[in-house]
Amino acid sequence: MNVAIAVAGMGTLIATFPTIYRAVTILGGIYLIWLGFTALRAVLGQYGELEFTDDDRQKAIGAHEVLAFRQGFVSNLLNPKTIVFLVTLMPQFLPRDPTLYNQISVGLVTVVMAFIWFAMVAIATSLFRETLKKPKIRKVIDGATALLLIGIGVKVAVAIIQ
Repeated sequence: MNVAIAVAGMGTLIATFPTIYRAVTILGGIYLIWLGFTALRAVLGQYGELEFTDDDRQKAIGAHEVLAFRQGFVSNLLNPKTIVFLVTLMPQFLPRDPTLYNQISVGLVTVVMAFIWFAMVAIATSLFRETLKKPKIRKVIDGATALLLIGIGVKVAVAIIQ
């Protein structure tokens, strides 16, 4: 997503106009806070009753995948630093007058590298799957993640306002 925004020239707008950068950053901070409170509410209210039928599990997995995709997409969209980073980094790997093909090629390399990184993270996480499935451990990890999201969201929103 960020590569497409950078190639389309929107990244340059965000980098050039501080007001747009600040607005997107504040929205991103607010979104992180909302994600954190949503996760914290789930942690405080959900755990304890983890008895699901196989049918319930399949429905929950499908709904969770859609929700996770949507949350990741919006988080990515509201992160101007990544877009500015790409706008700053990409020209170093492009010829003086790059064609759209050149820009897309460098963008694809970025996407492939990100895919490889997240695949490695997924593989590493899967090694600890049985441990991570335990309700008490999930509650601690989910609670810590929720508090971290709230903290980062507050820090991002407050830092950009000052």
